[in-house]
Amino acid sequence: MDQDQNKPVEAFEAELAKKARKSELKAIEKTKKAAKTEKKLAKQAEKSAKDAEKASRKLAKQQRKDAEVSASVKAVVVTLPLAAKEKSVKIKSAGAISTSLGAKLQSVARLARSNLAASLLEHGLYAGQEQVLFLLDDHGPMALAELAEKLDVRAPTITKTVTRMEAQGFLSRAVSPDDARSVIIALTPEGTRVLKIGHQIVLDVEKKTFSVLSKTDCESLKNQLDLVLSQLKQQ
Repeated sequence: MDQDQNKPVEAFEAELAKKARKSELKAIEKTKKAAKTEKKLAKQAEKSAKDAEKASRKLAKQQRKDAEVSASVKAVVVTLPLAAKEKSVKIKSAGAISTSLGAKLQSVARLARSNLAASLLEHGLYAGQEQVLFLLDDHGPMALAELAEKLDVRAPTITKTVTRMEAQGFLSRAVSPDDARSVIIALTPEGTRVLKIGHQIVLDVEKKTFSVLSKTDCESLKNQLDLVLSQLKQQ
């Protein structure tokens, strides 16, 4: 009789033990899931850190490259021919007046160029790139070597400039159908768009630069500078 009475108790205890075991298994499962989630989060955090470090290195590299290209682009437009620039110029003491005038011309050119560069940069253009756009617009697609010749710069300089502008989407390059060794440079639709902006910027800066002079004075100054430039080219 006692055995019969103990059966419900044993069944109840067995049920409790079963539930306890089930709860324990659930707790173990939750612990495993939590550990798995923590591991996954740690892995993601590690990946994010690596990606951030990689992006930082890439940015630093791009900034160094931008600085190098920007420095080379400044040489695209030169006031004097490259050959004249590379000549050793000896200034005589008797030429004090000419030296003063030359210094003023250099100061005006430097400041005007600086203002133009700042205005161009606001629209994603670097100093000198507008001259490449203007030249291609006037003459159409041309070989890289010809482009360097017309801009009166060295091949490495124009190569860096064109590479930069191609990355910006302004220019495209293709192998010449007539000479596989020659690369043809052409304007893209985006290049044509910024070309118009470049034209307007140049006009605005020039107008502001010479706003203190009358139209007659500007024309006279232009003619006189043409004479000086022509003489320098003959030296």
